[in-house]
Amino acid sequence: MGDQEFVVEGEDAETALERLGTGAPTPADTPSTLTTGQAADLLGVSRATVVRLVDAGEIPATRVGTHRRLALEDVVAYQDRARTNTADALDDVTRLSDSLGHYS
Repeated sequence: MGDQEFVVEGEDAETALERLGTGAPTPADTPSTLTTGQAADLLGVSRATVVRLVDAGEIPATRVGTHRRLALEDVVAYQDRARTNTADALDDVTRLSDSLGHYS
């Protein structure tokens, strides 16, 4: 490895170094428009699941010929909504379990 220089924009140096150290993609590595396969990789699901989410209107997409393209910000917004819904559901289960005396 030689000396490498890079500019950090939009995040502090510590966060940038953590991203580089874990191999996580940096903002410059991530395109603003994704294929369904790239969106699937980002979300940790199959490409078919992304297609179903697009067809259901959960994630907006445009068509380029027969191919779907998704905006990165729309995929990230879906991911945030999904995480929030999951956390809310877990909270509901915990409260229900607690009210039944099963959670202590």
